Amino acid sequence: MIYQVHEIEVFEGIVSFIVMFIFLIGLILSVISLQKNRSQTKFFVILLMISGFLYTFSNIFEKFEMWDRADEFGDSFILFFATILLIIGVVVILEEKLHTSEKKYREAYNRLNFYKDLGLEKGNLYEIFATTFYINTETSVLVPNTSCMGIRFINDDVIT
Repeated sequence: MIYQVHEIEVFEGIVSFIVMFIFLIGLILSVISLQKNRSQTKFFVILLMISGFLYTFSNIFEKFEMWDRADEFGDSFILFFATILLIIGVVVILEEKLHTSEKKYREAYNRLNFYKDLGLEKGNLYEIFATTFYINTETSVLVPNTSCMGIRFINDDVIT
């Protein structure tokens, strides 16, 4: 059966092919990017590219009247597309907060070199007094316990 298709729909179909090709290239580049550096945002971008590709694919079927249900299929991907965009927005914010938290953690970790501020050097042995306290349950008196010990900072800023 031969259908007569309007020239505007042919033009829109060609544009849809081009857009579908762009989504396919974006999908390939997103997968390559995900392999180099895994993150949730990149995963959702891949889902976005897949949904865009399938939506455009259904749009082509609709333009050339090749599938009766292509319009409903495409409309379902619009909802999926919007949901993925919303998730990407939330995940980007969460990843930024995680990055900020990691940065603060690293700054705090780097402050562990405080022994240098006290004039201590790696490899030297230092004598310290370690004091602990406990409460005597019978008399309710705070009892100190002090002991002498030696510490040494080794290569990885580890106290031994």
